[in-house]
Amino acid sequence: MQFGIQIARPLGINEKETKSSDYIYKVYLNGNFVVEFVEEFTALSNTLFAGGMRRLAVDLAELKYIDSTGIGVLINLAKLLRSKNGDMIFMNVNSKIMEVFSLVKLQEFIPCFKSEKQMLEHLSSIHT
Repeated sequence: MQFGIQIARPLGINEKETKSSDYIYKVYLNGNFVVEFVEEFTALSNTLFAGGMRRLAVDLAELKYIDSTGIGVLINLAKLLRSKNGDMIFMNVNSKIMEVFSLVKLQEFIPCFKSEKQMLEHLSSIHT
């Protein structure tokens, strides 16, 4: 499992007004998100959250497999972000992963977007 992180400013907010909770964090997951990598991902997400992250896009374009433990970690992270008036979305979900999400109706709890523009519009509308 590999992670990548990108930070973007929400639409309509200029650089001088930006605080850490304003930024949109994009995390890329690559490989298999299984029980062996949960601790690593949880440490990353807890560190970002403690640093002010409230808006998160999880890019799943390169995710090959996710188990129930990985799904549980993502659900808990979405709940944590929402408890602090933030939100989390998925983007670029490939068809194999979407089949798994459909079985557990995960996309009804965590929205899925196909484009960067849709993701930015949704997460920019969240006021933390």
